[in-house]
Amino acid sequence: MRGAGLSVCASGSSDSQDRFFCKQLVQCTIAGVFDGHGKYGSIAASTACALFENQLSQLISSLEFQHPDKLHDVLDPCFDTAHKLIKNEIIANAGGRLGADGLIYSASSMLIDAGCTATIVIVFQTGRIICAHVGDSDAVVFPQHAVNEYRQLTGDHSAYNPEEHARITQSAEPHALFVYDSRNIRPKNLCPPVFSSAGTHLSYTSAERRLLGMYRKNIRGDLGTYVASPAPSHTASAMTRCLGAFEMHQFGVCHVPQISVHTVSTPAILVVASDGTIMLTRALMM
Repeated sequence: MRGAGLSVCASGSSDSQDRFFCKQLVQCTIAGVFDGHGKYGSIAASTACALFENQLSQLISSLEFQHPDKLHDVLDPCFDTAHKLIKNEIIANAGGRLGADGLIYSASSMLIDAGCTATIVIVFQTGRIICAHVGDSDAVVFPQHAVNEYRQLTGDHSAYNPEEHARITQSAEPHALFVYDSRNIRPKNLCPPVFSSAGTHLSYTSAERRLLGMYRKNIRGDLGTYVASPAPSHTASAMTRCLGAFEMHQFGVCHVPQISVHTVSTPAILVVASDGTIMLTRALMM
């Protein structure tokens, strides 16, 4: 197994908020990608990256990693520790203070919030892959001799996913609103809904989408979506699961990872990357 990594700063920013690690161990290779968001997203991504690289290196020899039914017992605490440590690091490095509601505020009482995705993979010499993630940084396997038959290892943590809609609407009250993003509408909780009251996808005509300012967010043609906090709060997140994003956690967003186990029996390329990079990779591989 060989690994490589690259973090590219795009859109003219001086600070890329993406972080990653790739480490060869005796039994396996571990890798992780963390895409920061918000003003202090680089703090969130750097904190999570360092913690996961250290903790996974220590835990990998645990026999619990060999049993799929025990993976949450081992990995969930890692994600929970990262989530809490991000809050501490933002308070320490952004001049914040912890409010009575558990959120972070500046000296002028403005809300400070930030977070990141987290996608980790553990690749054993046998071809067994454990993938755990929150957010939209994907892990995809491309067979070397049939790259158009790629296999997605990560799930969908966007506001378009009906399973995430059911989870959030049943787990929190008041809960986040699932909306299509609109360039014309502020705040985001006033944007057009993704789901009906029955939990089915609502459809919009091309004319309605143009009128509402809805748009395609990627080369796959997906419409932009958000989970938005209910009024009077005006916060929104592109993801239903992530580390940090503490205000949205009050409305059902969570940092519990989705975990899956896969087996690769033929030579393949495993790509773990942030959302924009993985879309470009798919396009180039096709």
